[in-house]
Amino acid sequence: MTQSGRDPRLSGLVGPFVALFRVVTAAGGLLSTEAALAKAEAKQAAGDVVRGLVIVLVAAVISMVALNMLAMAGVDALIWAGLSPGWARFAMGGGLLLLALILVSVAKGRFNASQRMSGHIGERVNSNVALLRREMGPRDV
Repeated sequence: MTQSGRDPRLSGLVGPFVALFRVVTAAGGLLSTEAALAKAEAKQAAGDVVRGLVIVLVAAVISMVALNMLAMAGVDALIWAGLSPGWARFAMGGGLLLLALILVSVAKGRFNASQRMSGHIGERVNSNVALLRREMGPRDV
């Protein structure tokens, strides 16, 4: 032992341990800063989503009013063309209902195509797993 009370064999190890401690402390500080930043970004993104949804809702309400006004203008045009008000409303309502049914039919076709696609993906994954099991043998899987 020296006069300072330290073992001279350990004096060379103190520097690296201090450096390692500083690195670990700095890394911990960096991780907590990154976590706080991620939390703030997530909070900002959530607020942006809510504001976006409100804007879409307002746009949907305005669109419904606009479509109603266009339908009324269509009824007026049919009345001007010579139909009675009752038949004009009936024709406009029937035409819009037919348009809605066509759009639902198209959307249903898209959904069915999407389901077929996901079914094909599942079949490919299952066949790949079966091929892997055959190639690896029963005891490896």
